[in-house]
Amino acid sequence: MVAESGKHFDPDVVAAFNEAMPDILRIRELYSDEIIDPKKVLALPAIRRRENVWIHWDSKLCIGIDIIDEHHRYLFDLINDLYAVVINKRGTRQVARLIKSLDCYAKIHFRAEEQMMERYGYERIDSQLHQHHTFEEKIAEFYDELHSNPLVAQFDVLSYMRNWLTQHILIEDAQLVSLVTC
Repeated sequence: MVAESGKHFDPDVVAAFNEAMPDILRIRELYSDEIIDPKKVLALPAIRRRENVWIHWDSKLCIGIDIIDEHHRYLFDLINDLYAVVINKRGTRQVARLIKSLDCYAKIHFRAEEQMMERYGYERIDSQLHQHHTFEEKIAEFYDELHSNPLVAQFDVLSYMRNWLTQHILIEDAQLVSLVTC
């Protein structure tokens, strides 16, 4: 593609593709396996650091399973994107798009975690399943509320996400490290 830039391919498209390549490679690596191997060490391209984030990723949030930690970092990015849309008043449509992205993320991430927990005999799987299900229901409620009460829903979802996310990672997901030490 690079060799054909300006000939066969639009140079702006090639430049955008090259800029996105590290993210594309990260996604491919993070979602390449059907079942997460909790002991797998990832070798991923560096993450572009974001400035002016609302909720910061902190190494204290790492649970010791590389793939899950990377999934969580992506969730932080989604939440920060949502915050930027709300604060910059980009509109309900953009908020709805990000809430749908959160819903899609949750379904993929939670099912991957749950398959891993089942495969490796995680004792607290029922607690995780309950929390995952509750989270997915709450996201659906926020999406519905967005249509009836858009201003309140935007701030409600941000507040919920911030509180749920850090508590779930620090308390529930932190216990998943037992799968690495088995």
